[in-house]
Amino acid sequence: MTGLATARPRAAFSIVFAAIGAATLVGAWPRRAGAQDRPDVLVTASREPQSLDQVLWSSDILTHQDIQASQALSVEDLLAELPGVQIDNTGGLGKQSSLFVRGMNADQTLLLVNGVRVGSATNGLPPIELIPVDQIQRIEVVRGPLSTLYGSSAMGGVIQIFTRDGARRGFSADASVSGGTYSTFDESLSAHAGFGRVWLDASGEALHTAGFEACSAPPGSGPGDCFGGPPNHDGYLNRSGSVTAGIRLAPGWTATADSFLTSGHTDYDGTYSDSTQFLERVTSAHLDGSFAHGWSVHITGGRDVDDANDFLAAAPVDRYETRRDTASLQVDGHIVPALSLVAGSDWEGERIGATQTSGGFVSPIAFARSTRNTTGSFLELHGSTGPVTEVLGARYEHNTQFGDHATYDAGAGWRFARHWRLTATWGTAFHAPTFNDLYYPSYPGFPPSSNPNLLPETSRSVEIGIAGDWNTLSWSLHAYQTDVSHLITYAPPDYTPYNLAAARIRGLELRGVWRRGPWTLSGQATALDPRDHSPAAVAAAGTAGNLLPRRAQSSAFLQVHRRLPGRVGLSLRGRWEGRRYDDLANTVPLGGYFLLDILADARISRGWSVAGRITNALGRTYYTAAAIDNPPVSAYYNQPGRQFDLTVRYHFSSK
Repeated sequence: MTGLATARPRAAFSIVFAAIGAATLVGAWPRRAGAQDRPDVLVTASREPQSLDQVLWSSDILTHQDIQASQALSVEDLLAELPGVQIDNTGGLGKQSSLFVRGMNADQTLLLVNGVRVGSATNGLPPIELIPVDQIQRIEVVRGPLSTLYGSSAMGGVIQIFTRDGARRGFSADASVSGGTYSTFDESLSAHAGFGRVWLDASGEALHTAGFEACSAPPGSGPGDCFGGPPNHDGYLNRSGSVTAGIRLAPGWTATADSFLTSGHTDYDGTYSDSTQFLERVTSAHLDGSFAHGWSVHITGGRDVDDANDFLAAAPVDRYETRRDTASLQVDGHIVPALSLVAGSDWEGERIGATQTSGGFVSPIAFARSTRNTTGSFLELHGSTGPVTEVLGARYEHNTQFGDHATYDAGAGWRFARHWRLTATWGTAFHAPTFNDLYYPSYPGFPPSSNPNLLPETSRSVEIGIAGDWNTLSWSLHAYQTDVSHLITYAPPDYTPYNLAAARIRGLELRGVWRRGPWTLSGQATALDPRDHSPAAVAAAGTAGNLLPRRAQSSAFLQVHRRLPGRVGLSLRGRWEGRRYDDLANTVPLGGYFLLDILADARISRGWSVAGRITNALGRTYYTAAAIDNPPVSAYYNQPGRQFDLTVRYHFSSK
């Protein structure tokens, strides 16, 4: 079955996968004292540690142990296994990837690294494809409208990545080496030292792959890539490192500083450029402390640097720079035992710069505007009275470009009959257009590249959930609807951005986990209906009622794990993605596909372990994005075939 297959997924197939959902594993923010990797606390959903019984938003945590067990080489592979999350990719490791959370646009989900906003202000996309997996300590994913706590971009949810860190005593070190298909090699080394009131973490990683042809020419066009270039392998090199230092200043007070850097280059197919040198650097400082009984203060400052140099046949063509500075002050505590408060203020300053090179001369790309600042203040109340939990929040935000905006959220949860819990949430959210969408300069003879009249995107979401939890079985079911106004999209042949009058996204997420002895069965299934809901009188020609681009209406993931004697583990994983379209006109199909992975791991001696996997074991050909929309013949970005990977790890601890 290829990515161009037109058969819709059979209902029975989806029902089988829907019978089992994925486990919700939750943990604490490593910054908060003594809470690292606790399985009963979540931070991102409320900006303070919250027990699982209190969290109202649909959430997931991937701990360091989960990440290692997955043997994934990319963040995209990790996130694609979660409910409500879909990924498109343009040609393998290190190639641009877009993240769709609950059917929202890729730039409508906020990415944080150690509490700092990350991503380009020019195109607005979070660079998930550039963040190396072995640098990550944990990932928290919260689905739903979180603009009340985080401001612009948190329409689909928030994904927060924490690099390695921990206020624990002693010395430990980890090293790993991986190799596999497409001449893919990954080497990493990390160390932790904690003594007295001070701790230090440092890690480094190098990932390289020769890759494959990112985009082949359409059938009948002869050899070469889809843009008329010669056939070749499009490789990727990523060198990364992170450092964290912390100190306990006094009882209840800690200070930490983080620096995370990833840089390298990636090759791809194109006519304007065919390779990019990239650099992403995230730096932050945190001060956390208790100043009264039950009250805490948290001060954070950070900077994200996002640079990209584009080349064509090794000759420079342009350079883009983004500087995003952020600062926040937050206070949280209990007003009375049954009522707590989280309140604070955030500030963000964005600055971009761009140049182009032609004939050996460098000139600026003249954006009509290259800076903007945002300030926001928020307040959220959390109530807990016996089996009932509640949340009520509001945010006021001022953007120097778009003026003032207010968002709100509310929710309640009820635990009943010991094993059952009902939740209901409602919230509004918004997203400011990117600099590219608004101000990218147009050139004579070409369609407008931007639209200065774009309006901010806004949304209203409602969600209802039910969950059950027993000793061997836990499951949850969430149903939601999001109504979006002024959704920004791009229509061929000009691809000038414009606002849809309205879009409506409805979804259903089922997930669960069953454990019995050495067996674990876990999975999730998602049904999605994301459509242009604009009235026919104002909709673009031929798009009213159509599916939004690159969103599958069904997806599912199932994993069977068996722990064998002798410290050996075996897993089978299956992932299904349903049919979708690459364009809003719904003329360029992307067929559904099923992928099967086989994993094994073993501890071979004290500190030593080995793991191996076969991904896409059935050798399926599939696509998640089109390169050239020219129905009925279109070119598609290739995805990996059958892959073999082997990893050897060593862990040392002084304890």
